[in-house]
Amino acid sequence: QSVVPNEQKIFIASIHRNSERILRTHWNEAVVNLAKHFGLKNVFVSIYESGSQDNTKGALRDLDFELKELGVHRTIELDKTLDEQVAEIMTPPETVEDGWITTPRGKLELRRIPYLAKLRNRVMEKLDVEAKMGRTYDVVLWLNDVVFTVR
Repeated sequence: QSVVPNEQKIFIASIHRNSERILRTHWNEAVVNLAKHFGLKNVFVSIYESGSQDNTKGALRDLDFELKELGVHRTIELDKTLDEQVAEIMTPPETVEDGWITTPRGKLELRRIPYLAKLRNRVMEKLDVEAKMGRTYDVVLWLNDVVFTVR
């Protein structure tokens, strides 16, 4: 299905960790260009960042500022530091929760895929928030930390 600018509402979703270089050299500008291409009022940008060791948070703050200046609806959540994220991953809950398993070593450990799914769902929760405000979207576009262009 092709997407025609100004005819569809686009929900842009992404998760970042240690992505400062690509954000500053390509990604931020490409997201802004995508928003302009589809229409500034036709997009919502939902981004989650956690645990970066570089200045990914700073690069995303820059993107947040630019999108705000353009009037783009967005949520850019800058979460835990690396130390906080490691503590979360390495500290077993007091009661067994989804995503935690007892490994053959006899340790309760967090599995990677359920953890990442939880983060992706956090990004997608913004769809519900938007719907409650009367804004719905036709397309969900997940973008990785890769170089892309509008075309």
